[in-house]
This record gives sequence, structure tokens and C-alpha cells, in this order.
Amino acid sequence: MEIAVYDNDIITQHDFYNLCGTTLNEVSNKDYPSTNYFNPEIMCLDMDTYERMTPNNQPYSTMDAVIGMGIWNGIHLKHKQ
Repeated sequence: MEIAVYDNDIITQHDFYNLCGTTLNEVSNKDYPSTNYFNPEIMCLDMDTYERMTPNNQPYSTMDAVIGMGIWNGIHLKHKQ
């Protein structure tokens, strides 16, 4: 049986990681301070930060975060992109 799991390698190897890489908790805590709702190990791209860096400097952020997903089959992780 395969299950979907987070895959930090997809995020940490992404070209945007040096610009807006963080944890899902950090992004979530912007809207819901001190909740620490998510597993603190989940890495993500903070899209609000990225959108503010674009040439149009989008003031209305459209997405909070992007996480990497993989498939775990009980033995190894298959990367999905």
C-alpha cells in the first residue's frame, strides 16, 4: 500500500528555496500566531514572500505555501513533482 507523505528534498532542491524556503509552521504562524499546527520538520516555499519579490510586487498574496509530496510504499520514498 502506498501513502502520500511530505518530501522535503523537493523543496530544499528547488530553485526558489534560497529565496523563500522556510517551514510550514512558520508560514502558518503568520496567520495563526503560536499555534504550531504542523509537523515542524515540514519544509515549504513561502509564496507570500516570493510574490512580494516578483516584478509586479503582488500586494494580494494568492497562496501561502508549497510543500513537496512523495509516495511512501513502506520501503522507500518515490519523489513526485
